[in-house]
Amino acid sequence: MNKCLKYSQTWRLSFNVIKSKRVVIGKCLLNVKPDWNLATQIMDTVESVNILGTIFHSSAKSETHIVERMKACLCTNFGLQGSGMPYPGLDSDTNAHLWRTMCCPTLTYGTDCIDKMEAQQGTLVKQCIDVSKRNHHTTILNALEIQPLQIVIRQQTISLFSRIFKVDSQIKHIFITLLA
Repeated sequence: MNKCLKYSQTWRLSFNVIKSKRVVIGKCLLNVKPDWNLATQIMDTVESVNILGTIFHSSAKSETHIVERMKACLCTNFGLQGSGMPYPGLDSDTNAHLWRTMCCPTLTYGTDCIDKMEAQQGTLVKQCIDVSKRNHHTTILNALEIQPLQIVIRQQTISLFSRIFKVDSQIKHIFITLLA
């Protein structure tokens, strides 16, 4: 915090304490909870904070983030209804392509937990092609060549690490140290 404050003073920037929040993740092991100050003002402590679409919760669980991603995916799916995505609008291949390029990235953004998202993916895809919700979605997703979310997330993670290791940066050195 002091480094940020010093940087802002050097470059004549100002932080807005109203927009600045802090989250204590996990149990606080201190007897007296410390106050965090930004200059002379005390920062608010909140249960969760949304940083670029990723929600960090004080419980260190991803439940809040997953619920928000599911809501965003529903909004994306609803927004595509004007294009004919729900049955009987577009053909199955086009629906599968829209799912892979629009809905799936919205659903998986910033996640590492996919328990509930797999079911959400299956439900929405079945709705798009007008298949009963009682059908198993694994065979339907395979027939449409839609990858399971585990594979999508794994590919995104591999791509991220590949990009990290191509650039000489602090995070690259941290990962190399952790892997050693």
